[in-house]
Order: sequence, then C-alpha cells, then structure tokens
Amino acid sequence: MRIGDFFACELLDQPLVVVRSQDNELRAFYNVCPHRAAYDREGRLMRAPEFEDVKNWNKEAVCLQPVQVEAWGPWIFVNLDPKAEPMSSSYGAIHSEIKFSHWCMNSCARIRLCQPIDAARL
Repeated sequence: MRIGDFFACELLDQPLVVVRSQDNELRAFYNVCPHRAAYDREGRLMRAPEFEDVKNWNKEAVCLQPVQVEAWGPWIFVNLDPKAEPMSSSYGAIHSEIKFSHWCMNSCARIRLCQPIDAARL
C-alpha cells in the first residue's frame, strides 16, 4: 500500500478501514463515522457538521477507534483485541527464517488454488 491508499472490509461483522497514513504507517480503525464526521488517515476528526458552536466540545478528543494492524510480507493482519500481543511477538522468528531463506513472500499473494486438494492422494 502507498501513502493515502485505503480499503474497507469487515471482520466478525465489524466494519473496518485500513489506511497507509501520511507518515507511512499502516493503520486500521473501526469504520464507524458518527454524525457524518470526516476523519484524516491517522483517525483524527477533521470536521463534524453542526458541531462548530457546541460549547466545551474538544474536537481533538474525538477520534476513530484504532484496531491493531500489522503487515507481514504482502499480507495485512488485524486484531480486534486491544490487549493482544503484537503478531510480531509471536511469529517474529518465523518471519526472519523466511526472509533469510530468500523465499519470496510476495509470490504467495498471487497463488490461486485452481482445483481442490484431495488429501487421500497425498
């Protein structure tokens, strides 16, 4: 993903948006936009219609709720559990082994299973 790219998806019936922010960080948020508000790529509120004259309202305190997100090769993983350890903590060694084996993870993104695998023939 390039800076400014995004996509929307659902995970366990939760609407999400995944973006590459201006600082080149991969970010994910719950894609719930209250009051037709507009947010930037870092999840900060840019504007909210009809809230300009509301007293004691802190625009900086209203942000999209973040979701854990990590890229692993060509794949993007999100985790809805805010207390979960990062995937890199659990799978860091595997990533390094694959990287140093010169196996191209990007080629896996293009693999398509054309026929079902018959486990009995293996």
